[in-house]
Amino acid sequence: MVLPDYFRTLGAPIVAGREFSEDDRLGSEPVAILSHAAVVRDWGGRSPLGRHVEWQNKRWTVIGVAGDVRHDQLSEAASPIIYVPSAQMGGYGMGLEIRATADVRSLESVVRQRLAPLDVNVRVDHLTPVSTLIGRSHAEESYRTALGSLFGVLAAILAGVGMFGVISRTVARRMHEAGIRVALGAPAVAVTRLMLRETLAGAAIGLALGLPAAIVLARSLTPYLFGVRAADPVAYGLAFALLALTTALATLPPARRAGHVDPVMVLRAE
Repeated sequence: MVLPDYFRTLGAPIVAGREFSEDDRLGSEPVAILSHAAVVRDWGGRSPLGRHVEWQNKRWTVIGVAGDVRHDQLSEAASPIIYVPSAQMGGYGMGLEIRATADVRSLESVVRQRLAPLDVNVRVDHLTPVSTLIGRSHAEESYRTALGSLFGVLAAILAGVGMFGVISRTVARRMHEAGIRVALGAPAVAVTRLMLRETLAGAAIGLALGLPAAIVLARSLTPYLFGVRAADPVAYGLAFALLALTTALATLPPARRAGHVDPVMVLRAE
């Protein structure tokens, strides 16, 4: 049960038909607005405008279709809703929606002052910004996201440290080869590029094998995602770029060390 300005206040679009007006009151034809989800469920997506629905033992004429609104959880599918004018239900209601740019704390006193002359029995318990309600609705998902992001960062750090150790060990075992190449006149840049190319090629093979596995395993995360697909190309592109950058940063120091190795010291050690 809503007032005429309800949809405009919430910013919910009327995708077909019209909104309620002050003419929709007791004594006039009972009218209703259906949400898009209700139209899909009950009318198969066909236009319900001008048709009738039964609710609360009354026959209502459908005058509009509103965009879906999620009242409970953002991650849940929108529920079918029927909106009727509050005036045609006796004029009572339970909540007040206000669109304002002022701070909520300063707005509360203004609301109390405006409502007092209308009805002394009306009591304003508290005002809650919509942003707070939205935050509460996906607090659990936000916690999971933060926890998953933390583990992801730690995994990236451990992967970088691990790759650095493995690559350093691999390059150290090829120091004799690097020393010979430098002794034979190979530029330091060429030796560094060789080490980088071979190491990054192995990392590219690992990424190519891991990407399909990640896409398959990511399907298990679908219930915890909102506004993004499990196979989102942007997310995978960023992850791919991050792993490639981590590999390059882990490879560059030992590769540069191999390119600037002193061949005399290496051959003497051999």
